[in-house]
Amino acid sequence: MRQIRRFQPPSLLSQSKNLLPICFAALSIFVGLQTILLLFLSWRVNTLAERKTTFVQLVDGRAVAMREEVGTYRTPETIKNVVRQWATLTWSWESKLPGANQPDTGQKIGNQKLTTTAYLASFLLSGKQNPEGSSFREESRRMISELTPAGVFSGNVRSTILIRHVSEPKTIALGKYEVEMIATRNVVEQSGQIEEIPFNRTFTLEAVDIPRSPLGKTATEVERVVYSIREAGLEITDIKPFNPNQP
Repeated sequence: MRQIRRFQPPSLLSQSKNLLPICFAALSIFVGLQTILLLFLSWRVNTLAERKTTFVQLVDGRAVAMREEVGTYRTPETIKNVVRQWATLTWSWESKLPGANQPDTGQKIGNQKLTTTAYLASFLLSGKQNPEGSSFREESRRMISELTPAGVFSGNVRSTILIRHVSEPKTIALGKYEVEMIATRNVVEQSGQIEEIPFNRTFTLEAVDIPRSPLGKTATEVERVVYSIREAGLEITDIKPFNPNQP
């Protein structure tokens, strides 16, 4: 007599036993990937933390301290010096070229003239074209030339700027900084009359590539100055009025 076997479905327990090795292997792979990622991040953090100050000797024998930073980083003193340099060159009006006994005939801007030092200082301003087809540098040249009296070039008018305070730079974005300056412009006429004009401004600066001069030994002094004033790798992108009495 033939025996009849009863069909028994596989139990859930046996299926779980088969899935456990697979789950364990998948979990091990996931943990391994996390560990590798964590080690990579730790290495990157340690690389940043190990940046040290070193000393480099220049060709003229001077030794300067150098510290590794990102390409858009500028020291606070460098940023403040650019603002001081622009203000001093722009508002120091003389009838002669600085450091020379030659008359300053000025640089023609439309129907007006700009002193040579102010013209050189304008290369610290951004030359990016705006939608209107001009740039902050061009607009500033026109505005300053309109403020420059013709008597400057004949020696009848002189001007200096007294800088009282330049604030510590604030980082407003990567490679962008904001500085506030409190100063007074002193316009002196030949008669001795002095006009004091407050010049309180907020400067916005942006880090740019540090230029390398392609000029050779035949370069003029003016050409050398243009490249030297941009050695800091900074451009002034905006200048707005600043009220130091506001909180």
